[in-house]
Amino acid sequence: MAAYAALDVTHIPWIHVNSWLQCATTIRVSQTAQIRVSTKKPDETTREHRCFPVQCTATYNGAMSISPWLVLVIGFALGSIPFGVLMGKLRGVDLQSTGSGNIGATNAIRSMGKGPGIIVFILDALKGAVPVLIAKAAHTEPSWFVYAGLLAIVGHIFSPWVRFKGGKGAATGLGVLFGLDLPLALGTFVLFILTFIVSGKRVSVGSMVAALGQAAAVWFLPERTLAEKLLCTAIAVFILVRHKDNIARLIKGEEKPLDLK
Repeated sequence: MAAYAALDVTHIPWIHVNSWLQCATTIRVSQTAQIRVSTKKPDETTREHRCFPVQCTATYNGAMSISPWLVLVIGFALGSIPFGVLMGKLRGVDLQSTGSGNIGATNAIRSMGKGPGIIVFILDALKGAVPVLIAKAAHTEPSWFVYAGLLAIVGHIFSPWVRFKGGKGAATGLGVLFGLDLPLALGTFVLFILTFIVSGKRVSVGSMVAALGQAAAVWFLPERTLAEKLLCTAIAVFILVRHKDNIARLIKGEEKPLDLK
């Protein structure tokens, strides 16, 4: 059903009309979200207001109608999806009983091969990026972007679908960065690749160095909010804590490299 209202369109950012339009007498919103505006313009000769009907259309580009709290629920729900376990079921592999038992991309590559493992990595990263992008599309406050990303990481690490024994958060944390801050995410990924190569293809070393690098860098980058800085710091803490067994093996010289052949 069409809705009618009196409205001044000169102050509405998402209605683009010619600059001479002074005010709207009626605005009609159709079911297709197109807007027809009837306007009137002052007559400069007589100083009288005569009505000049003009019709134009505009597309509404406003915020999604979604609660910020729902964004947080979506963040945790998406983060908790154990893509490694699901991929393992498709391949006939119990990922939690194979290799290190972790459901992340590294163990997926070792247990199922490079192809399935890379797919798991991409999906784990996407479930970190998507909640942040949803929060942005909903035009919530910037701090909600951070909360959505943080809950995606928490959902990944403490997934209820695998008895709260999820992954280590590296891929999902990287995905959160891609959704939140593309330059920082690209720099973090490059740092991971370089460290991975230099360390003899040890994913744990690359993950921890990249996590520490982005946490340190964000404090010196301009125009980053305190919430963003704290999120990047939290990502580093989560990844370091979840890699405690890898740190022990590195100290003993027992950490295995990743074979991508």
